[in-house]
Amino acid sequence: MIVLRLAAAVGLLVLVALLLDPTNSAAQSFALNDKVGHVIAFVAISLCIAILRPRQPLWATAALALSIGGATEIIQSFIGRSGSTLDFAADVMGVSLALLVISVKRIAWRDRP
Repeated sequence: MIVLRLAAAVGLLVLVALLLDPTNSAAQSFALNDKVGHVIAFVAISLCIAILRPRQPLWATAALALSIGGATEIIQSFIGRSGSTLDFAADVMGVSLALLVISVKRIAWRDRP
């Protein structure tokens, strides 16, 4: 379990660093639509948070992930990129998808024989 949590911590740091990259090279190297990239990134960010804090309520996981999304959009305005409400909307979609996955996993785990 410690290896999984370490991987989640590193993954979270890498994802936030990529969101704050002034050149936006990650999105360009994967040739992804910017909004699709945000959805994927925030599914991953939310899952990393859930792994790091497994007993945390879902609303707290969502709040932390969305705080990261909002903060990165604001910070981007100061580092040569533009913050976008549409990017934040894509972040919300990614967090929502991750919460769905986490909820299904928790229900399945709870109902195990």
